[in-house]
Amino acid sequence: MQPDKHSPSDSKQSQLNLTVVKVVLEVGFITLAVVLAALFGGLWLDGKFESKPAFTIGLLLASIPVSLVLIIVIVKKEIAKIKTGLAQSKNSEEAGLGK
Repeated sequence: MQPDKHSPSDSKQSQLNLTVVKVVLEVGFITLAVVLAALFGGLWLDGKFESKPAFTIGLLLASIPVSLVLIIVIVKKEIAKIKTGLAQSKNSEEAGLGK
């Protein structure tokens, strides 16, 4: 049996896969948290002001653009990290070739 040889590209791909999984989980959790906060906040406000579906529907509708903005911010932040990491690894590879 031959030992596994992991190339640097395998390591980079693995790191990229982990980052993608992290982003997907983070986006899912944030979306769920915003929707649940809108739901429970709307139900509480409807109970407080006796306006049964108004606040709940309003807050749930307002949670859509809030979730989308948060998703965009999170994804942009992670893409910037990935690009920075790729640029650093490319520069280190070029420096290694120059020796």
